[in-house]
Amino acid sequence: MADMTFYVNGLKAAQKEFIDSNLHLSFQAAGMSMDDIQREFEIMVSWVKTEPHKGRKKNWIRFIRGWLTRELKKQSGVNYHAKTKPGITGGYKKGGRIEL
Repeated sequence: MADMTFYVNGLKAAQKEFIDSNLHLSFQAAGMSMDDIQREFEIMVSWVKTEPHKGRKKNWIRFIRGWLTRELKKQSGVNYHAKTKPGITGGYKKGGRIEL
């Protein structure tokens, strides 16, 4: 349980740093309100609490950016799990690399 508290505290400190360093402005410019960002912060904290074995992060700011970017893509209807660009079929080269 102490590990979870450690991770949650690390995430909350990174969230404060994220706001203080104005990194949130690029997400606001992309159409995400500050209320949306705060709601996502709460969801991140609850995710870390429910998945403590996945909560160990070296770079919390990168985690926050990735989370918010995926959320923006979900809101815009982009399939962020797609292996290829929309409209391109196939997608795999020899050696497992994606051909775009």
